[in-house]
Amino acid sequence: ENLSANYVSMINVALQKAEAKKAVVDGADRKYKGETYTAMTTLAANVKANIFNETAPSKYEAAAASVDDAVKAMQARMDTVDLYYTAMDTVTKALAAKASYSAMEAYSKLNALKSQYNEYNCERYTSAQVSETAEILNAAVANLNDRIAKTDGFAALLESTKKTLDSTYVLFSEPKLEGKDLVEYDTLKQTYEAAEAKKAILNTLSDDEFFALYDGMVNLNTAYLFGMDAVVARTRQIRELYALADSL
Repeated sequence: ENLSANYVSMINVALQKAEAKKAVVDGADRKYKGETYTAMTTLAANVKANIFNETAPSKYEAAAASVDDAVKAMQARMDTVDLYYTAMDTVTKALAAKASYSAMEAYSKLNALKSQYNEYNCERYTSAQVSETAEILNAAVANLNDRIAKTDGFAALLESTKKTLDSTYVLFSEPKLEGKDLVEYDTLKQTYEAAEAKKAILNTLSDDEFFALYDGMVNLNTAYLFGMDAVVARTRQIRELYALADSL
């Protein structure tokens, strides 16, 4: 008798969890509705209507487990849907806070995505699709933030690049070799001049053009400094080999 009561209690607890989850979903309009909700409520109703006719303990265990799994699936679905609403809220706030950068392509792209997904009905889509939509929105916000940060730091990058170009890096005095003699110097100088010419119209550049300009200048600064280090290292190695040969 106690065993039977325990199994009945197991079912009732599982059904109570399903009812509680159903109440939450029903209270959110159609925000979380869809196949997962239908599966959970249908299963719970079937278990409630039929399980107490069973006598085998394994039937009770299986029924309780299936209802618990359905409730967990419903929670996972809700968490996924929340990703979309959180992402859309982030998009809305970003557009309002970054309105002064509206001339940027990254801003226009984000605004277009907001219009595209603003009336997004999660009920019609799988969790994978909803999650992908949230990722698209979050990536667009990150792109805008990256573009703004690099735009704001563009003047400092130009200044540091100019200092690098104006500095005299004497790699060797005999024969005389300076950093300016390296091909990396010419490439960096050309990129710097192109960036200097476009600094007044940065916001009107496409994302691809802007990032190519900014990231290219960063990478070429690194390549120039690395190139000088490599030349010094190779030349020293060659001189050491010559010195070794002379000593033999």
